[in-house]
Amino acid sequence: MTQILQILLASDLTERSRCALVRAVQLKRATAAGLTLLHVAEPGLREELAKSREVAAMATMEAHLADASTGKLRRVLIKVGVGDPVAAIVAEAESRDADLVVLGQPGKHRIEELFAGTTAERVIRDSRRPVLVAKVSANRPYQRVVIAFDRSEAAQRALATALALAPRAEFHLVHASQSPEAGRGKEEAERVEVLLENAAKQVTRRSLYRHTRLTIEVREGAPVHTITHSLQALDADLLAMGTHGRGRLQTAFFGSVARELLAASPCDVLVTRPQ
Repeated sequence: MTQILQILLASDLTERSRCALVRAVQLKRATAAGLTLLHVAEPGLREELAKSREVAAMATMEAHLADASTGKLRRVLIKVGVGDPVAAIVAEAESRDADLVVLGQPGKHRIEELFAGTTAERVIRDSRRPVLVAKVSANRPYQRVVIAFDRSEAAQRALATALALAPRAEFHLVHASQSPEAGRGKEEAERVEVLLENAAKQVTRRSLYRHTRLTIEVREGAPVHTITHSLQALDADLLAMGTHGRGRLQTAFFGSVARELLAASPCDVLVTRPQ
């Protein structure tokens, strides 16, 4: 059973993080979760400068929180850490036992990020926690969710987490099938759809949110093209997907398909690893 009891919002104090905070506040209200706002400052500064930066960062996050919420929020903690941003975010998520880490949309790649990945990509790679990358500024609940679904443990966890985040949304499970043998397209699609439906039922039976509007679609084509087409056709506001990438090679941060979808998706993206 997946519940959202603690949310961690990692902020770099930019407009992208303000957008992510709007979503984090909406999800906090919907789930009654605790919320931690974390900014990680660079290490090695003189004590006076480090203190002034900490005070400024706290003030900025408090201002962003006031703009993102109407009325007083309970169970909110604002923190400033020091060190490597990815390591600090992952450690805080573990310390808080966070059920969700929320990040802003990655900015333009810096030279070092071409080799190491953006902060979002690295957090997804290194954290055991579900990560939500907020791309669109919106404070209403998610309405239409696309799940990139292949029956894997990671994809089932993505569905379970999305159900906890948006129990009243429409759910569309989309499976990208590679070209079947000639003459077996319809038969194979029907077989795969039954397998997907059984896997989805197992997830919903374990969920608190069983009365979900859910459809399953098997499409032929490359995964990235198929999923992005479905996002546009359905006007989805959330894409949820699992990732199977385990390597630490420079081009395999968390799976090439997941990485491409994170960049191409026009809406927010939820990424989960196997439990």
